[in-house]
Amino acid sequence: MSFDLYAPVDAILAGEAIIKSASSATLLLSNGEILEITGSGFSYLGDVLTAGSVTGLTLKTAGGSKIIEASGFVLDVATARSNPGNTPLDPNPTFNYDASAVPPDDGWGIYFDSGSGNDTIVGTQGHDDLAGFEGHDSILGLGGEDYIWGGLGNDTVRGGEDSDEIFGGSDSDELYGDGGDDLIMGGSGWDLIDGGDGMDIADFRDAAGKIVVTLNGAQDAAVFVAGGFADTIRNIEGVYGGDFADKLTGDALKNSFMGGGGKDTIDGGRGTDMALYFDKTSKVEVKLNGSTQVSVKVGGKVEDKIKNIEHVVGGAAGDKLTGDSKGNLLVGLGGKDQLTGGAGNDTLHGGEGRDVLEGGSGRDTFWFDDPVLYANRDTIKDFGGKDEIVLDSWYFGALGPTVTSNEFRKGTAARDADDFLIYNKANGKLYYDADGNGAGAQVEIAVLSNKPNLSASDFEIV
Repeated sequence: MSFDLYAPVDAILAGEAIIKSASSATLLLSNGEILEITGSGFSYLGDVLTAGSVTGLTLKTAGGSKIIEASGFVLDVATARSNPGNTPLDPNPTFNYDASAVPPDDGWGIYFDSGSGNDTIVGTQGHDDLAGFEGHDSILGLGGEDYIWGGLGNDTVRGGEDSDEIFGGSDSDELYGDGGDDLIMGGSGWDLIDGGDGMDIADFRDAAGKIVVTLNGAQDAAVFVAGGFADTIRNIEGVYGGDFADKLTGDALKNSFMGGGGKDTIDGGRGTDMALYFDKTSKVEVKLNGSTQVSVKVGGKVEDKIKNIEHVVGGAAGDKLTGDSKGNLLVGLGGKDQLTGGAGNDTLHGGEGRDVLEGGSGRDTFWFDDPVLYANRDTIKDFGGKDEIVLDSWYFGALGPTVTSNEFRKGTAARDADDFLIYNKANGKLYYDADGNGAGAQVEIAVLSNKPNLSASDFEIV
């Protein structure tokens, strides 16, 4: 095994320990600096460190000492590598790395690649990249949004507190998302996937055949691939299908499904469920109808059959998404989308591009959280009643937490420095002006084609 230490130093460790004990090893870097490794249970073959549990790393340079668990350093415990004149560390050890004691507010993470052997890896409270590679490994991400790969062998992986991406690799693994909204892919082998808390996704995009699964909440649900048993999943709220004609069925919870390629059959079941088409680059067309199965066209051709779906996310092209009598969420993403809510209290989010939004009856919400550009100007056809327009504070930063009467002006242009929203009722055009009556130009963000009366109370800032 060798250690690679990247940025701000680029040095490879000489494998020989110049000072060694059961709880520490001092190694000489190829650039003349010294690395002190502390922990417990260290064992050696001659002067070569072969096993142990690492809890601390300190880099000693001409300018003093630095704890490696600091912003800008990355630890890579990788495969064996020979350096001229040096003996590499054992390439097949059982090695443990525990960074759990690092303060959670440091804002850093580690990259750890354990090589072969049966390893135990504990990450930090930051955003870590952890890889088990060969051997039967035990990996815990702890806090932060981690990327964890079990690799070869029968691994046990736990994501920890936050939203993680977990990949089992080959062989049969136990994969636990724990807290957060996790994305978990078992890979080959018979895997156990437990999402834990949060809205978790089981990802089968690499499946070699048709996927059949019915979600079952906290209880075990069998996943069949190409007619044979593949995985067991529980505490999973969403499924990503593969390239075949998958059959995906939800439970009583809020589920989300992406069929992927192939002609899929999706039944959301009870609860409020979502069909995802963000992977599509051709126009998506669907008209929801409750428990009645409807067709989804992609690029003008029928691709999926869906029912019991309340929310739809489109793709990169100009989609046509139509709701039913329930409260629907329709998201267009890219392209010139046409979103129609129908009855119910709907939320319409056109995304980037010039979209046409029609809420229908009910109390509807029109969402704007994309860059403030004329190219993203939307048309709202039927604003009225208790409808509202939601503006994202990231893009509409001049506005306070609540739009005040001083910040909203009826007219054609800003008069005062705090006139940030300007509405011209004569033509229904709504503008955002980040500097009020300053030198910056106002940007048209929407056209309300029915020319309703608007006031500051019709807006919400999130």
